[in-house]
Amino acid sequence: MFPSSSPLLLAAVLTLAAAGGPVPGSDAETCFSRQHQNAVVNVRQALARPTTVMDSRISQSERDCVLACCSEDVKPGIKCTLAVFNPHKPSEPPNNHNCHLFHCQSERDCPLLAAEQGINTYDIFKGLIHPSTVIPTPPSTIQPTTTTTAAATTTTILPLLLLLLLFSLCCCYYYYSPSAAATTTILPLLLLLLLFSLCC
Repeated sequence: MFPSSSPLLLAAVLTLAAAGGPVPGSDAETCFSRQHQNAVVNVRQALARPTTVMDSRISQSERDCVLACCSEDVKPGIKCTLAVFNPHKPSEPPNNHNCHLFHCQSERDCPLLAAEQGINTYDIFKGLIHPSTVIPTPPSTIQPTTTTTAAATTTTILPLLLLLLLFSLCCCYYYYSPSAAATTTILPLLLLLLLFSLCC
């Protein structure tokens, strides 16, 4: 296990420049870095991956090493995605390369190991926004229709049921009391039922 990644991005953020000069306006890419303190790449496992590429060099400082990964390719056309700085390297050749740049297709391609104090590894991200930035998405405009349909169905059926019930009662009353008084009573009820159904 290696120490957990630092939640802070490197303070120095480099705006990348194209080979012919700075990229104008909104096309400029920003280089972000995430630090793994006291951690180093397992070089043997990393280079066993066919897509992993490594390059070593001498850097004057840790910042220069990170900025080199931001602004330069590991090999022509192969971008740098990870930088390791080792301040404990000797100042004299042949083993004085203290900055190691990697191209890793994924984090699994360059596993990390715990290292002595001061050796730090940096994940490098290039783009207009940091990859951890969450881009809000607009809410869906589709509205639920189940409740509306159920309410509309209930509103339509209930008056019809009431109308049928009252009509049945009136018919029964008229059948058992076929008098003028019954007719006079039923006709207003039928009119009321008609008005009720129209209103609903």
